[in-house]
Amino acid sequence: MESSKSSENHPQDLHLIREIIHSLQKLLGLHRQLWDQVRAERDALVNANRNSIQEIALAKKGVVEAIRDIESKRLTRMKVLAGLWKRPIADLPISEMILNLQTRDPQLAQSLRTLQNALKHLVERIQTLNESNKQLVEASMKHVDAMKRNLMGEVEPRSTLYTPSGNKSQNHPNGSQSRFLSKEA
Repeated sequence: MESSKSSENHPQDLHLIREIIHSLQKLLGLHRQLWDQVRAERDALVNANRNSIQEIALAKKGVVEAIRDIESKRLTRMKVLAGLWKRPIADLPISEMILNLQTRDPQLAQSLRTLQNALKHLVERIQTLNESNKQLVEASMKHVDAMKRNLMGEVEPRSTLYTPSGNKSQNHPNGSQSRFLSKEA
């Protein structure tokens, strides 16, 4: 395997892999914080607590920015590692790193595998709950819109009795016959 031969000639790759693992550990911690924020957001949405929703949105934004920062640093290290192994970064997923480390450093390989699985599972849970929160917000918005229409007297579609200029519509059954009294009178 070419990556094994290339990596054996570059002992500094193990140092890079340890740094990548450290980045993944930080990412796991940040994703746990994000998971907590998304759960708290769910509770705030259910309780319609606007202040909490705003606070949580800001907290989530901060966590996401931290995730982006750590992920950027991890990708930089991955590019260096890909260069050492003489492989395009697209051909160097974590699973490939695990395979490369199986015989060289089984403990590092296991650490990578554990982190990869934990992150994957946590990201899936966050995505599922975020989607559920999104649906809750959309349902709430429909409810608010319906209440707004009700308050403004628009429960049923607007009547075609009058035109936008305030005149009687020609399409209405009474046409332009304005009558104060009914025909029967």
